[in-house]
Amino acid sequence: MWNKNIATVSGYSNKEIAAMIPEDFFTGEHREAVVMAIADTFKNGRGNVEASLYTKDGRLIPYYFNGFIIEVEGRRCLVGIGIDISERKEIEREIREINLNLQDRINKEVAKNRLRDQIMFEQSRHVVIGELLVNISHHWRQPFG
Repeated sequence: MWNKNIATVSGYSNKEIAAMIPEDFFTGEHREAVVMAIADTFKNGRGNVEASLYTKDGRLIPYYFNGFIIEVEGRRCLVGIGIDISERKEIEREIREINLNLQDRINKEVAKNRLRDQIMFEQSRHVVIGELLVNISHHWRQPFG
């Protein structure tokens, strides 16, 4: 049995969903992760998995499942709660992008500061050399006495 949320998110009818197993909603690497999570849930009594849910119209939606085992009339049953995490994934992507942009900006500012430091070092060196030359010329102009 499936809850209504999976029908809403996946686009499959309740009748279609009733004929499906959990793995039918997933493709490739996600299918294997879901199968392993289900096995772990049966083994440990609880489990979770984050995978992309395959919708009827072919879209992949990031989905998080949290499952646990209950016993009903002597049978072990998997009960799961799933939520669409598309918004969270988009926010995570935006944060990664912001961090990359921030790192680029930091690197550029560090490079600018290094250039300024180098220029200041060169200028201070020129000032010291200039002062040295002024002092030398002053001493040359002084009579020995």
